Amino acid sequence: MLITDQDSARRTEQRENQSKETEYAGLRVDGRAVVLNLTEHRHFNPDRSLDVVRHSPSGFKWGYGGSGPAQLACALLLDYYDDATFAREHDQAFKSTVVSGLTCDGPDDVWHLTGTEIEAALENDCDQYIVVGDGRDEQTVVLCSQGDRAYPAPLAVRVVSEEENLTAAVEALIQEGNDLVEPATPNRDGADRGAQ
Repeated sequence: MLITDQDSARRTEQRENQSKETEYAGLRVDGRAVVLNLTEHRHFNPDRSLDVVRHSPSGFKWGYGGSGPAQLACALLLDYYDDATFAREHDQAFKSTVVSGLTCDGPDDVWHLTGTEIEAALENDCDQYIVVGDGRDEQTVVLCSQGDRAYPAPLAVRVVSEEENLTAAVEALIQEGNDLVEPATPNRDGADRGAQ
């Protein structure tokens, strides 16, 4: 999805209206990863997220880019947004930008992650991107979508001659992409923001 000003405004409004901040913590107990939802005073395990995607049946990990961190990313998004489709579509990007960087540092050897930090990380998560290929007398500009697919899918293509403005062609494709794909960022209550 390409994030719009409207999406950003909705997320800002959501944060302002949120009565209490959701907070997660992770630590190791006897070498095992333990993840807590501190706001709701509960331990959570990978079971619910394994019904969405099976990255790591053996459990959660963090601090690198493997299958355990991918399962934790899915679980955190699923718990926070309560939307399986959204969690599945964004878990890899969330793993790469957030979970792979979580560490147990400091006096308590615990990492903390808030709902505001989750939302901020997703502000920049776009599953559409532009690829420009150089040809002899022209450039090919392709708008791709990653979504939950292993390989990107082309959404739209433009061939731009040397005489044409490449920047204008890219901007036109971005607008076309915004028209093709409705933003799908859920509210905390699970409702699709694009449908509001």
